[in-house]
Amino acid sequence: MRYVPVIKSTIQLCIVSAFLLTGCSRVFNDPIVGQWEDTETSDRFEFLSDHTFTITSHGVGVSGKWSKIGNGRIKLDVVRQGTPTFIMMEDVSISGDEMKGTILGKAGTARRLK
Repeated sequence: MRYVPVIKSTIQLCIVSAFLLTGCSRVFNDPIVGQWEDTETSDRFEFLSDHTFTITSHGVGVSGKWSKIGNGRIKLDVVRQGTPTFIMMEDVSISGDEMKGTILGKAGTARRLK
């Protein structure tokens, strides 16, 4: 029965590892992941960790996939009326719960909702 302490220790290690990984999952998320609201227009942006997004502006929503392409730029791939297109977010910077950037040529600031 010398194996019982080894098995018990292994199970405890697995439980602690699972707890640490799930408890620290926010650390591994990209800072853009979450819900945001434009401070001027109240437009809402939601970026998910699976690289999908939704933008709602004046009751109209668009969705698609997002990807970072470097140098503070985020590409938003959208399909509208069957036609694929993309929107570029530039000069994106995130500090705490504030995101600043330029989208469609307009500079703006958004605050994190969740």
